[in-house]
Amino acid sequence: YLTDVAYQIFNNPIFVVNDSYKYMAFSYGTVADNELIAREYNDGYIAEQGIRFIQEAHLQERALHSEHAFYYYNPLFHAGMMAASVSIHEVVVGKVMLYEQNHKFTDNDPLLLEHFARLVSMELQKNQFFRQNKDIMYSYFLADLLDSKEINYPSVRDRLHTMGLDLKEDLY
Repeated sequence: YLTDVAYQIFNNPIFVVNDSYKYMAFSYGTVADNELIAREYNDGYIAEQGIRFIQEAHLQERALHSEHAFYYYNPLFHAGMMAASVSIHEVVVGKVMLYEQNHKFTDNDPLLLEHFARLVSMELQKNQFFRQNKDIMYSYFLADLLDSKEINYPSVRDRLHTMGLDLKEDLY
């Protein structure tokens, strides 16, 4: 609901991503305008090339060390984006990301996005799982696996590889 209201304010798509690169929420105005975005929306996770871009552009570090929303150009989306960190008890647990799809960003967007990130943080703090696991990097991915009724092992292995966790052959 929060992302839908934010979409009305920004008039650009917005989404929330946790630290295991899982999309936690999309605004209703988010349109898959290329194949990569369509695949990400369908899978619910940022694709491997997206994670590579995040790592090569040092966006994680930038988000960790920035108290403010910041702009960057995403060559995979062919558009500008803005991101702000979502923190719980001073631990970054995710990001809110604004997609420059419908129109160019305005001067007010960074400040509004920072406020939106604080709202998302407050909402997440209502969730017991986030309170108990705020400093465990991959707990959100594990929780997603545990909640899943049907597990696709090749996609789980690919997701682990993408997150930098390659298990040995004899581990399941």
